[in-house]
Amino acid sequence: MKKVIVADQAACVNCLTCELACSTAFYKEPVSELSCVKITTKDDGSLKTLVCVQCGKCAKVCEAGAITKNAKVRTGAVFLL
Repeated sequence: MKKVIVADQAACVNCLTCELACSTAFYKEPVSELSCVKITTKDDGSLKTLVCVQCGKCAKVCEAGAITKNAKVRTGAVFLL
């Protein structure tokens, strides 16, 4: 089983590029509503990240570096920093 670690939500700038990459990878459409990755806002205004099946497409497009894929881990786990 692949693991996701959310270490620092502050690194996310809420650009939603990860959502678009995910929906494009799985549904061939850049539509946030189709994404397995969801970036939402809590009542206090902070961001909450709901995650996915660990394909790593979101990590490749995250310009802020908030999402990385760990190549050293045998599972290739995706980390949301």
